Amino acid sequence: MIADATPKYTPEEQAELNLGLTRNDRRRVQEQLSLLGFDPRRIDGLFRPGSRAAINRFQAQNGLDGAGFMNPNTLSTLRNQAERRAAELAAEAEREKRRKDAADARLWARTGARGTEADYLAYLSKYPNGLYSSAARIELERIEQETRETVQAAERAAWDETREAHIVEAYRGFIDQYPDGAFTALAQSRIDELTAFDDDRAAREAAKREEESLGMGPAMRVLVERKLRAIGLNPGKADGTFTKATRTAIGQYQNARGLPVTGFVTRRTAVRLMSE
Repeated sequence: MIADATPKYTPEEQAELNLGLTRNDRRRVQEQLSLLGFDPRRIDGLFRPGSRAAINRFQAQNGLDGAGFMNPNTLSTLRNQAERRAAELAAEAEREKRRKDAADARLWARTGARGTEADYLAYLSKYPNGLYSSAARIELERIEQETRETVQAAERAAWDETREAHIVEAYRGFIDQYPDGAFTALAQSRIDELTAFDDDRAAREAAKREEESLGMGPAMRVLVERKLRAIGLNPGKADGTFTKATRTAIGQYQNARGLPVTGFVTRRTAVRLMSE
């Protein structure tokens, strides 16, 4: 007698199969689970143990059947809750953006209006990526060039050499040599910027590892690029390759949404971006 070779599925497995979920559908389920605080570990459209555990926790919390497999009731409940949460986050983001932009504009009105080197440095210290950061840097460049024409040749040469090196040690050496020099405040500002960059290095490395752990394939990367472009940013060509322009756009998005600015697609970044 020939054994029946027909695959045997549990009722829960069969219910999920009946949904006919594509890989994009499954990725969307993972995004929605993440948005609601149920971590599937990866957002790749494949239901591995992390996704099954997240689905199971969601079902348990909402009194749903399924044993970690999707069914029509779980799918609709998940979608409805995720849509509500996305709307809440969007409203929160808009309120926070308005608050930050207003504070940014108030400080610029005080500093940019006076237009001294100290004012521009104070503004950039508070808002290095602020609404008027480009204008502040342009004005500082202008002031720096004007200052170069007034200082003695030795100090000008020392500053040019320091600026070319552009490392903390060089700027500190310049301050030691010219503690009351024309470029001392600017040198201290450069030290602060470089030190902050170094302090953020560990966070960026952790974010890079988290992005890698999401297992995003080319399709997901293209979707990220398209989402960034749709909200007015410039991530470069939507080809699934994260270039410098893409990283800059990701960082701008994170800054606008009050997320840690790393330039990498962390789980929180992916969830927020996909919800828009």
